[in-house]
Amino acid sequence: MGFKKGRNLVNGQVNETYGGGLCQLSGILYHTSLLAGLAVLERHNHSVDLYANGEQRFTPLGADATVAFGYKDLRVANPFGFAVRFEVEVVAETLVCRLRSEKPIPALEIEFNGVSKNGMVEVETMKRLSTGELQQVGRSVYRVP
Repeated sequence: MGFKKGRNLVNGQVNETYGGGLCQLSGILYHTSLLAGLAVLERHNHSVDLYANGEQRFTPLGADATVAFGYKDLRVANPFGFAVRFEVEVVAETLVCRLRSEKPIPALEIEFNGVSKNGMVEVETMKRLSTGELQQVGRSVYRVP
């Protein structure tokens, strides 16, 4: 009671069902992890660009993380010598994520660079090193419906 249907992706088709929308949570945890320099051990992107139809994109293509119980997960590790924790809340209709820690963690500069080819989009996720160079930290491929 009180649950709303959310967007769900099954067999490459977008539909609405209960439990849909969970990837918004895993996606914001993934994006926050990248910005903080946490080690991403497991992450799966969606197979389809969910916003290819012109809907407003809330995060860059490549910043998503899909989860499916017993099949796909998001796992991150803390490389720092001190504790960190995620705080997530809904403010109005906005999902907000904060990473709290005992010591300051400077935000990294992350870029998502996409190239379209043959009905697909390939996105390289890059972080800027202190030398100014870019280092690839992820790669995603999406079908464009």
